[in-house]
Amino acid sequence: MEIYKGALNGSPDDLNIILRVIGKRQDSSDCMSIVFDRPQGLSFNAGDWLDIRFIDPDLAVGRTFSFASAPTEADLQITFRIGRTPFKRRLEAVAAGEALLITQYGSNGFLLDRGSPAVFLAGGVGIAPFRSMIKDVIDHRDQVPMTLIHVNRTDDAPFKEELLGWRDQHARLVVNHVTSAVKGRLTIEPLRGLIAHPRGSAPVFYVAGPPGFVTATTGLLARIGVGSNEIKRDSFTGY
Repeated sequence: MEIYKGALNGSPDDLNIILRVIGKRQDSSDCMSIVFDRPQGLSFNAGDWLDIRFIDPDLAVGRTFSFASAPTEADLQITFRIGRTPFKRRLEAVAAGEALLITQYGSNGFLLDRGSPAVFLAGGVGIAPFRSMIKDVIDHRDQVPMTLIHVNRTDDAPFKEELLGWRDQHARLVVNHVTSAVKGRLTIEPLRGLIAHPRGSAPVFYVAGPPGFVTATTGLLARIGVGSNEIKRDSFTGY
């Protein structure tokens, strides 16, 4: 891996792995993805996170993102909600060939249990780690039943067409898009109807998105009898 050797204002523990931009893509009206050349030797698991920052000393504080790309893919991808902070505006403006830095990466335990059916509940840009997990399962041809419930404010959801294409090709993948601007917030009865898993099996529930979504959805799951040890959470702060 290529390491940046210049002077920086970050932590002495920063890895400073150079990350070069390949391109960017508008995935929805309010979400964008940046695609990077994958540093040689960088290994991660679906569901992992990475901290990235700019070399520019005026943006010395980085941000944490989930890997939206799967470990099986050649390039790295992050997906974020477009915002007004200086960091977000700078990220939206990156150009091909530009260098950023990975300062840290790893796991917070939000990893797929391949021995149990999975129910993914994503709020908005919380879809990012689930894209990674689903793609990884498909590429490894694992027989994990997966149900995705993506709650987005509008029908213009990131990765929507890609996910529906995967659903049509893989019988063990169920994809549900919920437009909250039309149907309102997810409530208990609609949630019951959307959860699909084989009879007699106990799924693991994965909840990712803004803190309010994670808290509310975890509460709904508890009210329908899902134990806390059956739920994994990934709360996206700073969005």
